[in-house]
Amino acid sequence: MADNTPSIKYGEFSETEFSKRVKISGTKELKNGVLQIALTFNTTEFGDLIVKGFRVSRSLNYDGYWVQPPSVKKFTHYCELFRATEPVWKDIQELLIKTYKECFAVNDINLDDVDLGDIDIEK
Repeated sequence: MADNTPSIKYGEFSETEFSKRVKISGTKELKNGVLQIALTFNTTEFGDLIVKGFRVSRSLNYDGYWVQPPSVKKFTHYCELFRATEPVWKDIQELLIKTYKECFAVNDINLDDVDLGDIDIEK
């Protein structure tokens, strides 16, 4: 008898399943507008697994966000301590950026929509 249930590859799951399995478990504001975030992953094998040390900040030009997985310094360089498949990493980045925006009340402004002629610099 064949099992007709759709199989999900290891490390890949739907958006609704992602929101059920990955939660924000803590945040901490660091210097220079950096937010450190801890995530809880609900796994079937180990139960809840908490991973601390994700960092999010604005890019230097304020045109995007910089998301860094947990890492440790080994001699002169940093080694990542967290790996995920590309689709899962994209979902994690979206969740972390959303959390950053909520914590710092960031409003993304598209400069193409701003009419600089309306700004009076003389005042």
